Amino acid sequence: MFGKAVWRRLAFAAALIASASVANAQTQPTVQSGSQKYREKNQTGAKGKAGGATLAARLLYAKNGTTDLEATTGEFGSPTPPPGTIWKMQVAAVDALGAVMTNYVYNNLDAGGYFKQTYANLFPGQPFQIQAHVRTSAKRNDTVAVTASVQKRPDLAVSNIVAPPRAPINMPVRITGVVSELNGDIGGRTDCVLYVNDVENDRANAIWVDGGDSVSCALTATFTNLGNNRVTIAAVAVDPGDWDMANNAAQQDVYVSTVTPDFDVAWATAFVYDTNTSTTQKYARYINSTFTLGQDWLDINKSDTDGDLWTYNGLALAVPWAPTNLTASVSDGVKSWTVDRALGGCEDFAIGQVNGRTFYTSVTGCGDGTLYVQAGGYSGTVTYTSQRLTHDFRVSRGTVVFTAPAQYVFNTVKTEDVNGVNIFNGGNWTIDVRVTAGAFTFQKPLSFTLDQNLSDVSNPAAVCTSAPGIVFYCEQTTYSKTGRSGSTAFIRQ
Repeated sequence: MFGKAVWRRLAFAAALIASASVANAQTQPTVQSGSQKYREKNQTGAKGKAGGATLAARLLYAKNGTTDLEATTGEFGSPTPPPGTIWKMQVAAVDALGAVMTNYVYNNLDAGGYFKQTYANLFPGQPFQIQAHVRTSAKRNDTVAVTASVQKRPDLAVSNIVAPPRAPINMPVRITGVVSELNGDIGGRTDCVLYVNDVENDRANAIWVDGGDSVSCALTATFTNLGNNRVTIAAVAVDPGDWDMANNAAQQDVYVSTVTPDFDVAWATAFVYDTNTSTTQKYARYINSTFTLGQDWLDINKSDTDGDLWTYNGLALAVPWAPTNLTASVSDGVKSWTVDRALGGCEDFAIGQVNGRTFYTSVTGCGDGTLYVQAGGYSGTVTYTSQRLTHDFRVSRGTVVFTAPAQYVFNTVKTEDVNGVNIFNGGNWTIDVRVTAGAFTFQKPLSFTLDQNLSDVSNPAAVCTSAPGIVFYCEQTTYSKTGRSGSTAFIRQ
């Protein structure tokens, strides 16, 4: 199955996107600004407006059992001070019919347009009516009411890192990180940061990961030390606060060598997640509930982050010509696709799509004897590009400062697995990348089997507890994670 390819080359030195020279291209993949969320399954908190006042409120439940209620007359995270003054707050827990079960009143407030209160006796999914009395001027007061439920803070985790086990010194090496949100309730923003030996090499700023979803970070490292190098990808500065910071980073060792005649190598790996589903349900009932037919709240969140991830690296010496053309093909033994594209420049990197699948190619070589070839596919809903691939920056006192959210492209694949999810599901892979450079052709197809199996399935009973005013609060999380992986390498001795 051969698809027509579309490509977009990412500029290295300017804040722009330039098109690549493409064989039988139709349209280019759309690059979106990271300031726009690609999707938001569940809104965080609630917003309302009355008269001249607006109110945004959220109740965020942390892993330690505390809940922070925050309310603002502006926008959360905005550097602009919220207008007006919240001088009175009423916070009421309500049952399924809207009857007040518990009421908190805060008077004589004088902290501007922001309010925060921490509670120790609330539960995820619990609904509240929140009413703010806002003084917008010396002669005007407005009352704004919203209804919001307690939500778990996002749990952003670096769930996978793909880097070659061996790499050349002082050359750009493409590395992919997969960031997932594990609680399945609300999404969050984070900086996806790449470190080499604890020194920052690259980052994708302010990426958005929706609740229960996964995304890829396209990052680049340049190794300057020989021997083993520790590569770390971390989710840094999670907003609005992380559920569990213990899973925010993943690490892998990369062995770095000088480019010598014996360093003629090709390496490939693939991961396939056949199922990666999770369902969490939360339900409770008040002692004095006016609702007689069941629970006062029932909150169900589901996630499905099946996907595949693959990469190929190859290096050859004694190549006196500059590369001009690349052909890449991938087969899982059931489906296959291929793409052919022209190369431009000594360091050519491009993200493209073929049959709807998003992947990248990277070729480094100027006819000076060294040719480094990389290619790979991305996992998750979208792929964010790092600041070394697309430079979004401002100049502050003569210094370039990277501040803008990373750009992204959608990973819209068209190959269905047994669950109807668009991934490669075959087990016998062949990855072939061919690069033409003058009279020289680099080509080393690698075939391997996905013979490493992953299986983790859990279906526990609901765990229930009671609290003042609440008969029971129950929570149950079930999940199924099954997958396969495989890799192979060729090294000329």
